[in-house]
Amino acid sequence: TCKIFFISTGIVADKQIKQSSEFIDCYKAHAYYLKTGDTKYYMNWSQIKEIYNTDKCAIGGHSHHHNRVNIKTVLKDTRLMMSSFRKQNITPIDFCFPFNEEHNIYRAHLEDTGFKNFYGNDRVDIDEIY
Repeated sequence: TCKIFFISTGIVADKQIKQSSEFIDCYKAHAYYLKTGDTKYYMNWSQIKEIYNTDKCAIGGHSHHHNRVNIKTVLKDTRLMMSSFRKQNITPIDFCFPFNEEHNIYRAHLEDTGFKNFYGNDRVDIDEIY
């Protein structure tokens, strides 16, 4: 069994950011980021690479900007995401659609980019588990 951490590459903390030791759920972290632009609740690239190099863990893609799907921006967003991963020598094969909104055109483009496993409409939301 493998735990996959899905990364929105445009919302990675800078090394200089003082990260919060408080754990909050991803919805609150994202809302905080959108309101403030502060990434203190997010991992930095060295932490992401540590996970990537850990057995039984994987890094997956989750877009670059984590916006609702707009087919016009999918190509640019995917290019930015893949460029960020390449700079870190990370090659993800798993992708989780932002907001679980899976679209066939988006999926086809991601398959052409090298993704093999997709999580979207059929994914169980973490809040539904509790």
